[in-house]
Amino acid sequence: MELDWPEDNLCMLTVYNRESEGFLTFAEFVSDGCGSYLSIIPEIYEIFQPVIESSRGGHTWKHSAGAEGYQSFETDRDLLDINIWKQSSYYRSGMFA
Repeated sequence: MELDWPEDNLCMLTVYNRESEGFLTFAEFVSDGCGSYLSIIPEIYEIFQPVIESSRGGHTWKHSAGAEGYQSFETDRDLLDINIWKQSSYYRSGMFA
């Protein structure tokens, strides 16, 4: 993946195919003072990379391969409360294998 900002209001994300020279490029025009939706995709991939890699070639996702958990929040401010994050639920390793 490659993220580029060729202009102040233009975000471009290129996703490359490992198996060939193929690629997809997504472009997003961004309003002044706003962030890009495309810019978070590499971060999401990095977080879920263990699940993606361990699921490659399979018919289902192998959730918990990356020790990811789930937590609900009452308000957006709760996202900043480390104590709520510590209450996250984690699936047993291999539960979805």
